[in-house]
Amino acid sequence: MLPPRLIRRLVIAPLVVVIAVAVVLFFVLRSNGNSPQHQASASSSTAATSSAGASASSSTTSSGSSTTAAKVVAQINLTPAQAGSKAVGIAEVLDEGASQGVAIVAQNVPPNTTKPPNAYAVWLYNSPKDAQILGFVNPGVGKNGRLSTAGALPTNAKHYKKLIVTVETNAKPKAPGTILLQGTLTGL
Repeated sequence: MLPPRLIRRLVIAPLVVVIAVAVVLFFVLRSNGNSPQHQASASSSTAATSSAGASASSSTTSSGSSTTAAKVVAQINLTPAQAGSKAVGIAEVLDEGASQGVAIVAQNVPPNTTKPPNAYAVWLYNSPKDAQILGFVNPGVGKNGRLSTAGALPTNAKHYKKLIVTVETNAKPKAPGTILLQGTLTGL
């Protein structure tokens, strides 16, 4: 298991912009009525190459005539579930008044495949029989190995102990597939 300090150095610095974009997309898409239960919103990984001075600690989005700030209330270090995996990531729990969400970025994630087809999914998790899917990562992970997504958390999120990222081969999974990344759910 990597120490938290090393995870922050490897992931946070180069991906701060990706998180900021994911946070903005989360709140913009949420206000448009997309269902967070079935689809997690994604941001382009090319945003990581833009201005490094952006801050992910808060984001502002307008809906009509009101402005709301999203605050990062917790950081979850996502570590590999299998020995030898180089995948690593972070998730940030976001609070916007009565709504909570999560933004996830990871690197060194194996690219999605087409034969057989697979996709990454984000779950709230206690056990294989006590888990709730938040959505699929879209767009999929390419050769650069970067994953980024954001979405709303359900009102029962406090029930779960972990946040996991899985590899899925079924479009409507009833239980989590192979766990790639995992972290203790905090900030709820």
